Amino acid sequence: MTLVAVFEASNARSHRESFYVCAWCATDEAASAREDDGTRAETSGRTRRPCLALAGEGSVVRVIDCVDGRSRIDLVGHGGAVNAISVHATEPAILATASKDLSVRLWHINSGVTLAIFAGSLGHRNEVLSVDLHRALDAEFRLKVLSGAMDNCVKVWATPPLAKAVRDAKTWDKPLAQFKTVVVDAPMFSSVRVHDDYVDCVAWCGDVALSRSVDGIVRMWVPDEPVGVVHAQGSQYRAVKDFPQTDAHLWWIRFAVSASRNVLACGNMKGSVSVWRLDDPDSAPAKLTSFPTRRISATKGMAEEFDQKGKLQVVRQCAVNEDGTIVIAACDTGLIYRWDLCRNVGRSEEDEEDDENESDRADDTTIEDEPADEPEQRPETAGELPGVSVDVNMR
Repeated sequence: MTLVAVFEASNARSHRESFYVCAWCATDEAASAREDDGTRAETSGRTRRPCLALAGEGSVVRVIDCVDGRSRIDLVGHGGAVNAISVHATEPAILATASKDLSVRLWHINSGVTLAIFAGSLGHRNEVLSVDLHRALDAEFRLKVLSGAMDNCVKVWATPPLAKAVRDAKTWDKPLAQFKTVVVDAPMFSSVRVHDDYVDCVAWCGDVALSRSVDGIVRMWVPDEPVGVVHAQGSQYRAVKDFPQTDAHLWWIRFAVSASRNVLACGNMKGSVSVWRLDDPDSAPAKLTSFPTRRISATKGMAEEFDQKGKLQVVRQCAVNEDGTIVIAACDTGLIYRWDLCRNVGRSEEDEEDDENESDRADDTTIEDEPADEPEQRPETAGELPGVSVDVNMR
């Protein structure tokens, strides 16, 4: 992999920040044609400027412009650390954040206004760890939001029509306090029976929900939402399938689902990643193991940097490209691994023999692998959040 760009904040305040999560997003701007004299003509369409949203220990979400590398806008409103960011699939200027302050917020990054707040008497009772936006939108811009928290609870929230609020937010230039933020204090679904412990990762897979707890099981289920009753709250769900995983009894391990909803990937405490084919429910999961890290004798400078002897490679987060053919994993040690799906179609025996010879020659230039002693695993506390995050955009 090649490093394309590095974004580093320059103010003194940023040096005390620790980022946990990142997500691709984009501002929604009007594309206007210009007359010959340079004056602005009528709007001819809209353009999207790519950005990167960063958040973590500080309560502020930083939005970086990926074109010029400068800070685009700061999203201010949370009263605690931000644990998760979810960007809408078809409206990348709209993102949701989950926070330690027990709330979920919906933002528009054009102006930085808060479109909606999901919290209240029927909201989460402990730190919200994960959030995901449903990709479906109707003409009145209604959204469904899925959240999981340290209160062992998963909730589904529904917004009122937000079409007018989104239109106003795109060009809002007044004080943010004057924007009419919607407060949703009651979810449409809430249950503590899906999991028995922290719910540290959630995601929509169509109208089906995926959620993971510290027991190492990713559960697929369908919430039974109330129909025809105003302000009703559902609590029943239908279990579809469990995706169990070994050596994953640890919190803050995030799974990933491909945009085409055909692949699910999740790491564990031993540096391996399990990959399930959601379009083939009877298939066994594939196990992706991190390649052995060797000390190359010819490059002394890189030897110490990549010698991971004695370090446990906990895979904290995975990312999958749109069609599920590329899987990326970020580890506690700072290493990022990438696996590509290989199809041996049209390969001859000579090609495979050449690959084996090249592998043998590469082994001759390295020192023998030294098995790493596995250190004693210490339980993490709620205040110790690993600052590892990864996102991928292969579209």
